[in-house]
Amino acid sequence: MTDPHSGDRSDFEAADRGLIGALEPAVVRDEAGRVVWDNDAFAFLAGDCPGTAHPGLWRQSRLCARQGLYQVTEGIYQVRGLDLSNMALVEGDTGVIVIDPLISRETAAAALRLYRRHRGDRMVTGVIYTHSHVDHFGGVEGALLADVYERLGFGAECGTWRNFYLTGARELRHGVGAGGQAYSAAGMAGALTIEQLFDAMAIRVNGPRAWAEALTIDWDFTDARQSYRMTLSNGALIHWPGPAPGGADLTLTLTRPQLPGVLAGKGLDGVRAEGSTAVLERLLGLLDDPDPGFAIVTP
Repeated sequence: MTDPHSGDRSDFEAADRGLIGALEPAVVRDEAGRVVWDNDAFAFLAGDCPGTAHPGLWRQSRLCARQGLYQVTEGIYQVRGLDLSNMALVEGDTGVIVIDPLISRETAAAALRLYRRHRGDRMVTGVIYTHSHVDHFGGVEGALLADVYERLGFGAECGTWRNFYLTGARELRHGVGAGGQAYSAAGMAGALTIEQLFDAMAIRVNGPRAWAEALTIDWDFTDARQSYRMTLSNGALIHWPGPAPGGADLTLTLTRPQLPGVLAGKGLDGVRAEGSTAVLERLLGLLDDPDPGFAIVTP
C-alpha cells in the first residue's frame, strides 16, 4: 500500500514552521531518574513505512512526533512533543500565561525550561485549562503553579493569604515540610462556638475505623441554655441543636467553658454524666491527631 500524498510535503513544512529549538535528548525523567516521557522512542518513524502499517497513519505519526518550542505568531509560543498534548504560552507585559500544562509536573517543567532557554526567565502569571482532560491540566502541580502562587503571595496584603500562597509554592518545589512550631490552641478554642468545636471534632473522625461504630450523646449546656444531640454512624459524626426523640447512650450536663477540656480527653471533673462514659472514650479514640505538616496543594 502506498501513500497517495507521498509527493505533497506541505503538511511537513507547516508542522516545522516556527521551530525555535528542540529538546535534546527528548527524554524527561523524574527525580528518581525514571523515564516519564521519551519522544526519542519515535525515531523509528524516520524509516520507511512497513507493510503492516497504513501509510497514512505512518505519515500522521511522523507529523505528531515533531517536538520542540515553536513560535505560532508574535508573542504566542507552543511546546510540542513533550507529552500527549501541546503546551501554549502567551507572553504579556509582566510574564507569561501557560495554556494546558500537559499531564505531569515533570513534562510541564521540562517544557517551561525549554521555553525559558530561548525566551528568557519570564514569570508564570496565570494558567488556563481549555478543558478538563488530564493532559491539559495534570502538569500544573509542577513549577508552573508554584510560580503563580509565589506571585500571588508577594502581592497579597492579607498575611494569612500570603502564608497560604507562599507555603503552597514551597510545597510544590520542595515537598511537604515538617510543619511549623506547635502552639496551644486553648485561646482559640475558647473563642469558638459550641457548633464550631463539634465541627472541629467531626473532621477528625477516622471514617474507616469508625464505620461499624454507632453511638448517641446528648449535650446539655447549663450556662448557654442550649442542648445538642450528637450521633456517630457510618463513619460520620453529626450534631444538631435541640432535644431529640429516643434515648441517648450518654448525656453530659456541663458549661460551655468545660467543653474544650472534655473534647481534649481531660476527664469529666465537674460534668454530670448519665449513661456509659465509655461511649465518650470510644468516640475520642476514633479521632485522628492533627498533622501540622499536612499537604495543602499536592494530593
